[in-house]
Amino acid sequence: MDTLCVPDPRAHSGESALNSRLMCLIDEQYLKTPFYGWPRMTAFLRQ
Repeated sequence: MDTLCVPDPRAHSGESALNSRLMCLIDEQYLKTPFYGWPRMTAFLRQ
């Protein structure tokens, strides 16, 4: 996955690095494809 997203450690205090990374990827992909539902977003994240 090629991404420009850099999770800000201050933005999600108390979250694990993995969870912050996943939230960042979801946010970035949602901005590109807001019509994706949870099944397509899940498939995207599993790539």
